[in-house]
Amino acid sequence: MRALITGGTGFVAKHLAARLVSGGHSVRATRRGVVAPDSVEGVEWVEIPDIGPQTDWSEALAGIDVVFHLAGVAHRIAASQAQIAAEYERVNAQGTLQLARMAVATGARVRIVLLSSIGAVCTTSASIVTSRTEPNPDSIYGASKLHAERLLAQTCEGTRVEWCALRAPLVYGPGAPGNLARLVALLDRGWPLPLGRATGRRSLLFVGNLVDALLAAAAVPAAAGRVLLVADDDAVTVAELLRLIGAIRGRPARLLPVPSSWLRFAARCADALRGGESDRNDRLTRSVQLLLGALELDTGETRELLNWRAPYSLQSGLAQTFANPSKDTH
Repeated sequence: MRALITGGTGFVAKHLAARLVSGGHSVRATRRGVVAPDSVEGVEWVEIPDIGPQTDWSEALAGIDVVFHLAGVAHRIAASQAQIAAEYERVNAQGTLQLARMAVATGARVRIVLLSSIGAVCTTSASIVTSRTEPNPDSIYGASKLHAERLLAQTCEGTRVEWCALRAPLVYGPGAPGNLARLVALLDRGWPLPLGRATGRRSLLFVGNLVDALLAAAAVPAAAGRVLLVADDDAVTVAELLRLIGAIRGRPARLLPVPSSWLRFAARCADALRGGESDRNDRLTRSVQLLLGALELDTGETRELLNWRAPYSLQSGLAQTFANPSKDTH
């Protein structure tokens, strides 16, 4: 395989690159700035200063069989809601469109595997989410990922470029950034957390399982033109998750059974005091919604279509991620 990884310095990209290189594949990756000292050896780097509707992907695409499109913007931006939406659309949606257009223009047979997000469907759901659940994104990030999927499909239709998209929930693993690492840092300090009644079941995804699914999506012919859900086999509540991590680290979780209505009220009050027009995803009400709400994925269609099984259990993935309390999981 001659593979291109966009966003090559990111968390998932590093794990994917290591797996590809160890398998004897030729790997090229894009970067925006300086490559970190801990990057994978054997990767050819191409600098892409910015991703958007004008990005020149020609050097990166030359001679490539498979593109793993991982690059995008998901972080919080200190700007108005309209500016945030415009930036997500420019990078995530229009950047994907430009990549697809340039891949088509090469005339070569290429498969683009897009790492999408379950946020393209929803971020909480009272019912189990399947591949047939109608998308109704409730965040500007999710909306931009759904638009990226649709632009990719439209652009590749009737061409030699195949495409596949994987919708992933929260991804964890050694070195993962994000809210889970912040919760674990509080757990390590022995702070009591008001999450004893956080009983909504949520699907998670260990990075090793994601990498395995990305490779299957690149190789299996039947994956072409499909949007698939991928997750660990077992869903878990936030309370259960913190207890599992606490047991792994030898620091039992101290969880208080605070009613969810109290947490939501406190979050609304805090957000009202903060004010401003920042990203709604940066508000405490949003964080509480995600902690308390359910989001369980049914990945049966993915397993059947790709003949795929998650190689790592939830417990194994958590152990690999959190077994060493001395390491900073950020």
